[in-house]
Amino acid sequence: MKRYIHAFTVSLIVYLIGGFALMYHTSFIHKPALADLSKDVMAITLYEPKKEEPELHPTTPPPPSPPTLTHTPQKNVAKKESKTLPNALVKKEAMVVSQESKHSDLEEQTVTKEVKAEAMSSEASSKEALHVKQKEYLENLKRRINEHKTYPKIAQNSHIEGKVMIEFTISPRGELLSLVILEGKKIFHKATEDAVQKSFPFPLNDDLFTSVMTFQIELSYSLL
Repeated sequence: MKRYIHAFTVSLIVYLIGGFALMYHTSFIHKPALADLSKDVMAITLYEPKKEEPELHPTTPPPPSPPTLTHTPQKNVAKKESKTLPNALVKKEAMVVSQESKHSDLEEQTVTKEVKAEAMSSEASSKEALHVKQKEYLENLKRRINEHKTYPKIAQNSHIEGKVMIEFTISPRGELLSLVILEGKKIFHKATEDAVQKSFPFPLNDDLFTSVMTFQIELSYSLL
């Protein structure tokens, strides 16, 4: 019995040793194979040939699609027309206002021209009327001097006749300021001076002469 047990233990030990040996052998042999395989795989991945990129050919753009006609509803058109109508009315009103302003400006210009023309005509008429009054005054003064004039006896006895031109200056109140005999026979000078001195002052209206005035008149001496 002991001999069987001893043989069983020996065979068990042998089997164990053989199993360990087999396991060691298999592990020792397969490890280099795995390393070599990983090297081969690395080599393959490192030296993998580049993939050729496909050539890009220019693509022609597709032809433009024809414009599509969209039907706008009638409501939008009505809205647009309603928006444009006030602008047109405003423009027409602005044009009318501008035309009215131009017309009013033209009317004002014509009115101002007419007023100026009337003022000029009235001024001219007033000047003409003033000139007429001054002329009347001068004629009346000449008549007054002739009334105060006396014919010298020596000239009358000698039948001497003649004309005397005088120049005199008067104030706005009708006073004599100066007298000068410009031409004429000396025999009539004294009678002329006396006639002029006696004729002044000859009053006149305040608005007839606004400043000192100088006149020239001619007095005639003739025998009837």
